[in-house]
Amino acid sequence: MDMTRRLIATLALLAACGEKTEPKPKPEVKALGGVISPTAPAPSLTSLTAGIPGTSNGQTISWDGTAWTLSDECSDPTRRYCHVDEMNFVSSSACATLGEHFLGAAQSGGTCTLSSTSTHPSIMVFSTVGSGTGGVRYSSAGAATFSFGGGAGESCVTELVNWQTLSTSGEEYSTRFGFGVFSGFAEPADGVYARYDRAANGDIFVFRTCTNSTCTTLPLDGTGGTTNSPIAADTWYTTKMCVNGAGTSATITINGSLRGTITTNIPLESASRRTGVGGNHVKSNGTTARLFNLDYVKISLPFSVAR
Repeated sequence: MDMTRRLIATLALLAACGEKTEPKPKPEVKALGGVISPTAPAPSLTSLTAGIPGTSNGQTISWDGTAWTLSDECSDPTRRYCHVDEMNFVSSSACATLGEHFLGAAQSGGTCTLSSTSTHPSIMVFSTVGSGTGGVRYSSAGAATFSFGGGAGESCVTELVNWQTLSTSGEEYSTRFGFGVFSGFAEPADGVYARYDRAANGDIFVFRTCTNSTCTTLPLDGTGGTTNSPIAADTWYTTKMCVNGAGTSATITINGSLRGTITTNIPLESASRRTGVGGNHVKSNGTTARLFNLDYVKISLPFSVAR
């Protein structure tokens, strides 16, 4: 019996001193990628319906009800064409060299000068100088570098602009900019562009489409489905002109708000009408310089299929 008790005690001691077996953790599955809806019940996502960071005028990604999409036109060169010129690199102040990708010219003493302000570094200043017909024009090196109506995607040009002094009957001038064949100092024969012409329409933005010199003119005066869009002196405006992929509709947006739409006289690839990007700023009366400031130009075209 004593031997049996000692054996039982020894076995109990060995069991107390042995390794304890911990339960093994259950395997976990972690998903990478996938789609998270902004309306999912997660507390941090329930209100993200406009995008991130959440402002319609500068968000990085947006939700279309199915997937997140990058909003920046320059994010993927295989899926979108993008060109931005900040007017930073100019070899001289002559009109022949504007930024990195634009060429300029002057008539009757017009000038192009690189300047800046504290909040707008590196801007191009176009001056009519003192001549009654002095002016400046600028354009992409190729006058026919953009085609509309091929179905690739929405073509847009954005320009940040400023007029230091408004036009008057004694010191009259006009300014045009956007898509267009700006090979001269007058209205382009083909284009989708914005215009400031006080003598014709007053101190407001005007939206125009032209094909082979047949044009549709839409003053943004608050009538005809437009939003009233006055121009004030020494005020910056972010202007964006777009043409849809089919070439059937053109829009103008100013400071992030849609102001007008045109569906006629859009120059189309099928009619062999092509445009470049640029503008002109021309005096018609008076002897005092009038200045038009250009901060940057951005051109974008997203493709429906990666190239």
